Amino acid sequence: MPPIVLEAMAKGLLVITTLAGGTPEALGDCGYLLPATDDDNNRARAELTRQKMLKACLNLIAQTLAAG
Repeated sequence: MPPIVLEAMAKGLLVITTLAGGTPEALGDCGYLLPATDDDNNRARAELTRQKMLKACLNLIAQTLAAG
């Protein structure tokens, strides 16, 4: 599990992460997991551009606000 997840949680920061090994169990309900993708192209999945990251964050914020 990435130590940065625990560090962010300890500081009370919002954690938005992927399903990396051990992260979902450590995160519990203290943050948000990005949904898994069915994209078989690993390079495309690993390629994180500013635009992709911004879009994912805005979608997550919109979903959270809609859920109330």
